[in-house]
Amino acid sequence: MRNTIVLHKVRTAVIAVLTLSLLSCNLNKKIELPPIESAALYVKWEMFSPDLNQLIKFEDTLYKYESNNEILYKSSIQHDNARKSSKDSNEFIIDNASKTSKQYIYLIHTKGEDSAWEYRPFRKKEPTRRHINQWLTRKISFNENMFSTTEDTLISILKQKNGEITETYTPKHKRDASYPDTSYYTFSSNYPSKLFVLSQAVLEKRLITLRKALFVYNSSDDPMIPRREMIFELLPIESIQKPDSITLRLLLKK
Repeated sequence: MRNTIVLHKVRTAVIAVLTLSLLSCNLNKKIELPPIESAALYVKWEMFSPDLNQLIKFEDTLYKYESNNEILYKSSIQHDNARKSSKDSNEFIIDNASKTSKQYIYLIHTKGEDSAWEYRPFRKKEPTRRHINQWLTRKISFNENMFSTTEDTLISILKQKNGEITETYTPKHKRDASYPDTSYYTFSSNYPSKLFVLSQAVLEKRLITLRKALFVYNSSDDPMIPRREMIFELLPIESIQKPDSITLRLLLKK
């Protein structure tokens, strides 16, 4: 009888040890996530209001994450509205009251569909259905014609240490103030992602990626018009934010 009791205790102890070992293995086991491809587009522009009393600055980074048939866009926007301190002054000041706080907006989109769900966690409201093309047009605000050089003159070519090439152009004829005074185009022959493409024509004809476009508008003889820039840049892959918890939950539907 005593041997039976001892044997039962030993058996119970062994089962307990095995159970704990299995639990430990499950806790330490890493969750396998499907491949997630990422890219980021940085956009910046500065422009005047029609009455020239306000210098409007727009700056945004649009992140794009793709996994299987799901695409997620993540965006943060901040507007800085500068205004003249007085009618007779040439000084522009930032109106802090007009700034929007830096919060992220998420848009989850299934390939092949025309609409997507927009999430704004900071508002704690139900998601809103958006038309994907209209949403992207409002966020990105560019078309490929902006990067055409057919009416420009090539001024210089600079080869960077990382293998990229920057070409500088000036317009043959500047038709109006919407045309930049100088354009800088940076090309990469080994940019790994095609999630964002600034110029499909460049990619197809030259077999390289237009990674960055910088348009410079010189200051005017009128001191009220300062130098301005417009930038469209595909950020280096290594500098792109890793998917945060909200991105993963929406993208993987967890």
